[in-house]
Amino acid sequence: MQVAEPIAAWQELCVALEESWSQAVPWPIHDRSWMATTAEGHPVVRVSIAGRWWTLRLNDAEWSGSRRAAYQKIASGKAVAGDLLLSPGENHERIVCKTVAWLPRCQKDPDGLRPGIRKQSIEQISNHDLRDAIRANWVSFPAQVPTFPSCGWQDLQRQVAQLYFVLGWSLTSIAARYGLARQRARGILDAWKLRAARAGYIQHIPPADSVRN
Repeated sequence: MQVAEPIAAWQELCVALEESWSQAVPWPIHDRSWMATTAEGHPVVRVSIAGRWWTLRLNDAEWSGSRRAAYQKIASGKAVAGDLLLSPGENHERIVCKTVAWLPRCQKDPDGLRPGIRKQSIEQISNHDLRDAIRANWVSFPAQVPTFPSCGWQDLQRQVAQLYFVLGWSLTSIAARYGLARQRARGILDAWKLRAARAGYIQHIPPADSVRN
């Protein structure tokens, strides 16, 4: 997690850290000497350095939804966080902090789906949860994967959807295969899922006991 800026004088913070960095890098801040919180909607960590508490705002511009959710669990106390490690960036002009956290496991139903997923529309379900629902035969997936001209990247839509939803590839692996940025691969998948859901290609499969002869 890269520190965007300290809510204090940057130079003062660097002076406070300089001696510690010369001794060991990364420098550990023990779990009782730091805390995660938020300020004006941004993730913030408060750390005790050289007998003083410092407030550091983190750079969350490229954080994914899952990463934000994980941080919120740390800030709310739902996750157990270990030591915070501070390291200087290039030319000591930036600070990077890392931590290990033990997140609570998500309880799933007998089909391996998260609670509440069955009540969401296809468009609301995350890609990861939708893949689980397809594998649990709770959501249909077309045998012939359609493509949608309005989505762009029409030549890759079918491959990305099949690799992710059917074969279980990660977005990182898909992006590497086709020479894409991971964010671009996610954009293709999101756009395809939205169009496919609205066109009825992927939809809920009713439970067997709800089907009448």
